[in-house]
Amino acid sequence: MGAERIGLGEALLDTASRLWSIAGRVVRHRSLAARQGSMAALGERGERVAARWLAAHGMPTLWRNIVLPQGEVDLICMERASGMIVLVEVKSRVPVAGQPAPEAMVDGAKRAKLKALASHLISANRWNASEVRIDVIGIDFPAAAEPLVRHYREVVSLDPPRRAPSRAR
Repeated sequence: MGAERIGLGEALLDTASRLWSIAGRVVRHRSLAARQGSMAALGERGERVAARWLAAHGMPTLWRNIVLPQGEVDLICMERASGMIVLVEVKSRVPVAGQPAPEAMVDGAKRAKLKALASHLISANRWNASEVRIDVIGIDFPAAAEPLVRHYREVVSLDPPRRAPSRAR
């Protein structure tokens, strides 16, 4: 009739093929989870290195990993010399030839998010906006060397855009 009969061998092969396909997805998911886990560990390591580096340069950490409705602030430090509150975004990586530096990942969208986080903290804590800035730390972890730390000060301006003065007519 219209229905084809599948022999036992073909049915087993079909079942084995489906199981292999499922197993392949599970392995990929596990490796993705392992990769994400190792990336999280790299991020935590980067934050620890950044906190030590900043403290050695006069900026002790006040808080780490502050979660807000807009996202997370990696580090909040106090600059001893100026008394400024500094929100720090930390970007880390194991260098690979041809890849951009980790701090290059702080694009326009990330800058806007950092500005929103800063605005929330300024408002919630009644901080003076002129005493708050946003810095970025980029860290490379070469295989057989000490971490390379790069510090970028005030990567996002918290000042509102200034309007051109109006002309009297």
